[in-house]
Amino acid sequence: MNVADIVIPIGPLSPDTTIGAALSLMHSKGADMAPVTDSSGRLMGAVTRKDLFSALCVGAFMTTTVAARITKDPHRVSAGDELFGIPASSVPALVFDIDGTLAGVMSLEGYSTGLRECLTEFRDQVSSIMNSAESGILAVDVNGFIIMANRMAEDLLGLEKTNYMGRHILDIVPNTRLLDIIKSGKTLTGQKFEGKVPFLVNYAPVIRDGKVTGAVGIFHNISNVENISEELGVVKGLNRELEAIIHSSYDGIWITDGDGRVLDINEAYERITGIRAKEVIGRTMHELVEEGYFDQSVTVLVMKELRSITINQTVKGKKQILVTGNPIFGPDGRLFRVVTNVRDITELVNLQEQLTHEKEQALKYKTELTHLRSLQISNSEMVFRSKQMTQVVELARKMADVDSTLLITGESGTGKELVAKIVHRQGKGDGSPFISINCAAIPEQLLESELFGYEGGAFTGAKKEGKPGLF
Repeated sequence: MNVADIVIPIGPLSPDTTIGAALSLMHSKGADMAPVTDSSGRLMGAVTRKDLFSALCVGAFMTTTVAARITKDPHRVSAGDELFGIPASSVPALVFDIDGTLAGVMSLEGYSTGLRECLTEFRDQVSSIMNSAESGILAVDVNGFIIMANRMAEDLLGLEKTNYMGRHILDIVPNTRLLDIIKSGKTLTGQKFEGKVPFLVNYAPVIRDGKVTGAVGIFHNISNVENISEELGVVKGLNRELEAIIHSSYDGIWITDGDGRVLDINEAYERITGIRAKEVIGRTMHELVEEGYFDQSVTVLVMKELRSITINQTVKGKKQILVTGNPIFGPDGRLFRVVTNVRDITELVNLQEQLTHEKEQALKYKTELTHLRSLQISNSEMVFRSKQMTQVVELARKMADVDSTLLITGESGTGKELVAKIVHRQGKGDGSPFISINCAAIPEQLLESELFGYEGGAFTGAKKEGKPGLF
């Protein structure tokens, strides 16, 4: 509170003002002092109610002027001064504004009332601060009687406000060490205390003018700390596990934050690209692209399009790698991380070439096996020596791989059916049955029923139960 809050505006008196008029004016204003100015309005000093009553006691009359009772150097204060900074010996006093203009007077009653209001406000503020603290606070006087406890201390110690204030601390908290602190005058910290919940206590003496006047205990609930410690241990374990997974991956992994700043890379990435973690961690992808580490950055593309993207990337103008960037979003929907998986295309090309070579070898072996099988078939079922027949068999083997109808002609008994079997066994139909049909031996009218079968009673002379066809 400032002096301006309690200033009493009062008009100046003249030296010719009577004591009675001056006392009447000060009484009406509730003031202990009044300023006095001369005829030109210049401040001469002030008169106080106390001085005027003293004058009356020694024989002065109510009609006597105040000229003889003017104090030429009265106490002066500024309207912006804090009340706590003004000693009681300086009251009453004249009050002046910042520009030096006389604002009024400060009376002893107003000063006392203002101090009481300040103390009340300060006490309320201290109480609010104490009650909003997350720790319990308990204070005793030098004799061990409780003088203060905040709301948290009441909860932790199970106190009832109406029962503990003013009582001895040992009656309320038997196992406290506050009395030891009063005797020793020394601070004691980190003491474990068992109450409704486990907590730690810090004890300290209250010292005034070099003497111990009491002690205070501050109680910290450690049940929450223990829970947080357990959760922290779990989180650290998960982080170690995640880090182990990342760094044991055979594929390269590159991690940045939502702004493209490098957070981590694993050993596989170092092996594939030759880039070391200490070279890039903490730097942005834009910087690395500008300095020629990469021809382009999939991380930057993911930051722009907010989706998974795969590109071919050139590292330091030499190494070709395949990179896939994946965005990770936070709970607020904003980009939180970009995780990039890296594969060495060189290794994939080598594997592809190796696979192609293996396929060629397999095809070579298959061809040789087919040739051997054809020789076995021809040797076991066909006997021939002429060059013309050898050409026919070789041609049949080649035609076996062609998806087309094949017409084999020749005189009766020359081996047309054996040639057809060679084509069948050498071709793609090797896993299906080989059906030989002599169409010349089947009457024209019965050809359809012999090939495709018929149901019972389909025509005159048909079997009652029907007959399946060759096909």
